[in-house]
Amino acid sequence: MASDIDVCSRCSDNFIINNKFSTCKLCENKFHLNCVSLKDLWHRVLSDNINLTWVCDNCVGKMKVAIDYVNSPEFNNMEIIKMEIQYISKEKILLEKLLSEMEYTISVQKKLITSYEGRLRSSLFDDEVGKQSEPGDTRADKDDNIPGISMLNKFHVESPKKGNLLR
Repeated sequence: MASDIDVCSRCSDNFIINNKFSTCKLCENKFHLNCVSLKDLWHRVLSDNINLTWVCDNCVGKMKVAIDYVNSPEFNNMEIIKMEIQYISKEKILLEKLLSEMEYTISVQKKLITSYEGRLRSSLFDDEVGKQSEPGDTRADKDDNIPGISMLNKFHVESPKKGNLLR
């Protein structure tokens, strides 16, 4: 047989010019209407309506096997969902630990900044006015007159309270 001649996938006979056939939408094999017990009226309905399709018995069997597998215990969506919940729970624990470590790091950094700020104030105060201070003057009174300390006061940033941190 030549490769350009279509034959029925059921009986392997070629299609006569007047002979009607139907094509499976899944496997695209062609069948005589008589071979698949498809009445002429149904063939016309299928041909005229693009929303209706015909599928051969072999493909229907494959679809049934696929549907049975999806409904089987081996393919249980609940197990997949349970695994996802476990992974999300583990991720939540890791994120909480990371947040806790970040909060600790921020508190240590705040303490260091406060310590360095105190050292800087002390150093600037001693350098600028320590030698010129008069009896009764306090450090707080002199802070506004010292250029470095006035800059510290101007740009001093309050640290956020623990309750303001995002959780």
